[in-house]
Amino acid sequence: MKKKAILFQGLSIEELQELIGTIVTKNVAELQHELQSKKITGELRTQEETCNFLWVDSSILCAWTNKGKVKDYGIGARLYYMCCDLLECLTFLKKVRHDNI
Repeated sequence: MKKKAILFQGLSIEELQELIGTIVTKNVAELQHELQSKKITGELRTQEETCNFLWVDSSILCAWTNKGKVKDYGIGARLYYMCCDLLECLTFLKKVRHDNI
């Protein structure tokens, strides 16, 4: 089995990091624009829909809610989450792995 490799000749680690950062920033901006154009930011989601949206288990969503990381809204005995609040709680994590570069 052959390994596939991409060689970046003449490209420093800093230049590669900047290139990756630029691409990620562009993709995040496109996602934000797409979400805003669909006008889903004010939409209410159930707990199950929110878990699917964030790709987390309900226990994690409960923990985040209890810690105040995610805001919930109660209507009767049910909990709902607003999309704009969910988008605000998402943060961009910048991790640099030097061991694979």
